[in-house]
Amino acid sequence: MAHRLDESLLWKYVEDENILGAEVMIIAGANVDSKIKEDDSTPLILAAKRTNLKMMKMLIRRGASLDALDANKKTTIHWACEKQHFDGVKLLLSHGSPSDLRDCCGYTPMMYAVAENQYDIVRYMLLKGVCMKYGLDGYEDTELTTASQTGDINMVRLLLKSLDSSIDRSFDLNTALSANIISDCKGDEVVKILLEYGADPNCIIAGLKQPIYLAITKEKSDVCDQLIKNRANLNISDEGGYTPLMTAVIYENKVVINQLISAGANILMVNTKTKESVINLAKRMRNQEIVDILNHAMSSRSS
Repeated sequence: MAHRLDESLLWKYVEDENILGAEVMIIAGANVDSKIKEDDSTPLILAAKRTNLKMMKMLIRRGASLDALDANKKTTIHWACEKQHFDGVKLLLSHGSPSDLRDCCGYTPMMYAVAENQYDIVRYMLLKGVCMKYGLDGYEDTELTTASQTGDINMVRLLLKSLDSSIDRSFDLNTALSANIISDCKGDEVVKILLEYGADPNCIIAGLKQPIYLAITKEKSDVCDQLIKNRANLNISDEGGYTPLMTAVIYENKVVINQLISAGANILMVNTKTKESVINLAKRMRNQEIVDILNHAMSSRSS
């Protein structure tokens, strides 16, 4: 009963940010790694959630575990990164905190820092030898894919420069490419640098189409341009039999239609399922302007 009372008081003091009171409870016999029933947090995890550096230092000095997990399999450093607590991250790493564990959502501490756009924390972790994840363990999200989804070009550039050249990162790069295209990020900077580092413009990630289709459906003409410049296949057919040009016609995107035609897309290809031609598709869409664009392109190529 005394220990439970001590631990209850310990938790109260940590919650109240009363460092002296918490330390007295530990000295009196309270378990420094006792867990609260609600979420299995330890006092150190709670201190990290509250970004209380002095409390964290005291608890570590009193023997708090750095690898304890809460109900969501988050460690203290997961929380420090999520709370954007740079000093807390530095403290934990200096005491040997595990830094590459995934929580129940598959996120590492560094991935939380990336998601919160914490460039300095990520840079520090990389300098301290924290390794990035890559897609060989069943999870599709990595630090790079997370950064690509946020569209933070500086973060993406930092992570790309830190890649281990001895490891095949093609899955990671390709997933990051598709992730950026289907996100709501504007611009083509992230796509451009991923392609420069070896992302495949014709890759197929599980559940998604080739990047050119993704760019067309997201109406990202600048991304389409980057993919075309990097030799995206313009004469492929998706599972519905549609080519990229047909898809652009369906989305009535005249800019992309002109891009594809200028890059040499085959105007005479037909849908591999329905055998419908591009021009007939445009007529069915009742978009005379697109019909005129296609007719002009066909007459120009035949002359």
